Amino acid sequence: MESVFSALFGALLLGERMGLRALIGSGLMLTAVILSQLSAMKAEKENGHV
Repeated sequence: MESVFSALFGALLLGERMGLRALIGSGLMLTAVILSQLSAMKAEKENGHV
């Protein structure tokens, strides 16, 4: 999540802008992180861990 915060603060504080390729790549990485976390939570529920 460090990259999300660095991009956010770079845009807010320094006025930096990301190109289309960078935005798409960031979106793909964020989606992958969310999916992996959801998968891990589902596996824990199925195994009886909460």
